[in-house]
Amino acid sequence: MLPIGHRMKKEQLIERLRFLYKKRGNKRPRTIDAQNDRGGPNYATYVKCFGSWEKALQEAGVDK
Repeated sequence: MLPIGHRMKKEQLIERLRFLYKKRGNKRPRTIDAQNDRGGPNYATYVKCFGSWEKALQEAGVDK
């Protein structure tokens, strides 16, 4: 679990999306996957950093 006030770098967010992708059997992560990801950032963190969920998935290369 992330400490309160911890800020993840963009590279860390990308790594976490790739983790979720692998966890889903190489399937595109859904927003609910981010919300249920214990120890990881929530959906809103990705949107704040990348501008949208779709852009976050694209940058991580897991949008297909």
